[in-house]
Formats: sequence, C-alpha cells, structure tokens
Amino acid sequence: RLNFKKMLWVSVGAIAAQYYLYGVIPQSGAKMNAYETPVWILLFSFAQLAFHIVFLLPAYRELFLGLGVLSEECGAKITVNKKGRTRYERLSAFSAFFAVFTSLLSCLPELSVLTPFEVEMEKMPFDWYAFVGLFRLILGSVSLVIGLIWLVRVLACFSAMLRDRSTLCAMEARYKGEMLPKRGTLTLRRIGIAFLLFMIGTVFIANVRIDSHSLLPSPVCAIFFCAALPFLGSFFEKKIPFLCLAFLQAACGAAELLLCNRYLDLYSTFENALYSHNAYVSLCILQTVQIADAILTFLLVGALILSLLQMARRETAEIFDHDFANVSERSTARLHKKFQKYALVVSSLLVLCTAVRIAEILLFLKYPWLWSLSLVFSIFAIIGVFYLLFAIKDQLEWQYSACDLNKTPKDSAYLSCNPNSNKKEYNKNAEQSKQQSGTEQ
Repeated sequence: RLNFKKMLWVSVGAIAAQYYLYGVIPQSGAKMNAYETPVWILLFSFAQLAFHIVFLLPAYRELFLGLGVLSEECGAKITVNKKGRTRYERLSAFSAFFAVFTSLLSCLPELSVLTPFEVEMEKMPFDWYAFVGLFRLILGSVSLVIGLIWLVRVLACFSAMLRDRSTLCAMEARYKGEMLPKRGTLTLRRIGIAFLLFMIGTVFIANVRIDSHSLLPSPVCAIFFCAALPFLGSFFEKKIPFLCLAFLQAACGAAELLLCNRYLDLYSTFENALYSHNAYVSLCILQTVQIADAILTFLLVGALILSLLQMARRETAEIFDHDFANVSERSTARLHKKFQKYALVVSSLLVLCTAVRIAEILLFLKYPWLWSLSLVFSIFAIIGVFYLLFAIKDQLEWQYSACDLNKTPKDSAYLSCNPNSNKKEYNKNAEQSKQQSGTEQ
C-alpha cells in the first residue's frame, strides 16, 4: 500500500510534467532550442522508468503474492503449472515485466534525440530523430498490446476469485472477525486517504507560472477536494454547498486557462495590451476571470478549513482515566482552542495570498516582481494548510490507536471508540463513575 501511495505522488508529478512539456513549452517554441523539449521528454521518461523499478515492481509483487497467500489461507484450491508456479506468482512476474518493459519502450524512441548532436559532430551519418514519430507509433502499439494482455490476465484472475464462493465467504468471515472490530483503524485509513487528497489539491493553489502559463492549474484543486469527500463520509458535513463551490471554482479556473491560452495565441505577450485596443479588452476580460478564480479558490480552501475545524470540534477530545476534576473537559477545550488558532493563522495567510494575487493580476505589467511575492505567500498558505491537516490527523490517530489497543471497553476510550457519540453522554457516564467511587469510599 505504501508503494502505491508513493506512485500516486509520482503520477501527480508526471501529470504536471506532461502539462509542462506539451502545454507550456510549445507556446514558447521560438525562444527555446529545437531540441530542448525532446531532451526534457527523454529525461522524464528515464525518471519514470526509475520510479517504476523502485516503487511499482514491489507494489505489484506485494499485491498479487499477497492475494495468493490470502486465498490459500482461506481454503482456495490453487493449481500450479509444470514449473511449480501458481497463477498469482505468474501474474506477479508478468506485472513486473509489464511495468518495466512498457516504461523502457517509452524511453527508446526518445533516445533518437541524441543522434542529431552526433550528426553535427560528424560522428554519425544519419539523423534517426527524423523518424521519432514512427518509432513512437510502433513501440506505443507494442506497449498497448502488452497492456491489454496484462489487463485481461488481471481481470481473469479476479473473475476466478469471484467465482470461488467458498473462498469469498471465508475472506468475508475473516474480514468481519479481524478488521471490522478495529473501527478506529478503518476510520483512520479513510481519513488518511482523504487528507492526502486534500494535500495534493492544496498544492495546486500555488501561483507557479512559466512563460505566462500556469504550471499548476487551479481546477485540479477542486477535483482533488471533491475526490476526498467520499472517504470522510459523515465526518464532513454540508457536502452540497462545498461541492457547488468546488464546481464554480473548477469552471472559473478552466475558463481562465482557456482565455489565457487564447490571448497568448493571438497576441504572444501580455505587453501587447499596452499598444492594441483589442488586446487590452481581452486582457481586461482575462484579469476579471483571474480575480474571480482567485476569490473562489480562497473561498473553497476557506470552506475546507472551516469544515475541518468543525470536524475537529466534534471528533477530537482529550480523555484521561480517573478524571475527578474535569481535567479532560478543560484539556479538550484547550485542544479545540489550539485548532482554532491554527485555523485563524491559516486563514490569515490565505487572505494575504489572495490579496497579493489580486494585486499581481492588476499590476503585473507595471510591477512584474509581484509574481514572486504572490508565489511566496501561496507557499506559506500551503504549508499552513498542511500543518493544520497534520495536527488534526495526529490527534485522531492518537484517539483511535488508543481505542484499538484497549481490548476491553473503558470509560477513557469511550469517546475515542465512538467519535460520533454525544459528549454529554460521556460526561454523564463519568459523573456516575465519580458518584460510585465516592460511595465505595
């Protein structure tokens, strides 16, 4: 699971790299060397191959071999071939081949970019990069065939598992017996995935630009935020208003990207707005949409912070054994006050980030250095959101881990094991325990 989580971050980086290579660099082709983009593509292809070897190979191995061990423990009849290998072992080996070989095939055509330099130095008589499109087509077709074979084998494996009803019933019984009682572990797993998606989405509020093109499109922020909501379930209240706000932000961000690309296609640089009436009108429309996008992004992240703060007030508490002086109640109040201070600091950073961003949009032709200031404040805001997410997650991990470690029900773990329970009910139980202790004494 950890390797797949790392590959998720690698995939996000790959998406950003593809956007940069195919969306940003082509817009500035006249300013760059003709071979700069192919060299970058070659470097990113090698990096992807390395990540597949380091992370994807052990991830596939753990997944399919783990399924084989689990099926065998649950009573499945696992057949072996002449070489003594099971279906899961063969699928694990083929998945490793698929991950490495397809990445290698994506690198091979890009190696042809090295031949023009050899031709210029008169060390090679022929420039193979002229046929790079043909190489990509042929090797891409081979990768497609291998990918389809891998997909068919994976689907066949899972279909065989689904047809084995006795094994599925055994797996379900084992899951109910071993995992379902650990409600804290399951809840923390969902919260961890949701917070990870929130962190990835927050990265896309950074104002990073290359040659006037945004490297981190803001609509991606709304997409990741919305993807995190199903994992939180009842922890996240008022989903409908948040989804509506996310939709507006994504639509406005997409419109901003389209208008920016259209303007640069027509007028090349923003400085042309100083000399052309049509360019000036187009720039004013673009600036209006950019300001709206900045405000909606601020409202979206602000709504997320407010929802997380409300969640922290409902679901977190400091609980102590033998609490005879309301220590737990006072400690919980201090904890929630601490979260409130964190939220205020992060909100202040977001306000500053949005204000500087709007000033940069309005004055960037006169003061180009405002862009770097906007980037700095956006980085500070991202760090603040990360810190708040980690603080809430750490508190929840402490509570739920305490719940899972206690094998017998205790009053000290009551609130931790029941995050949606009413705190008044817990206080009532604690008061009754005090009275019983006083009677016994």
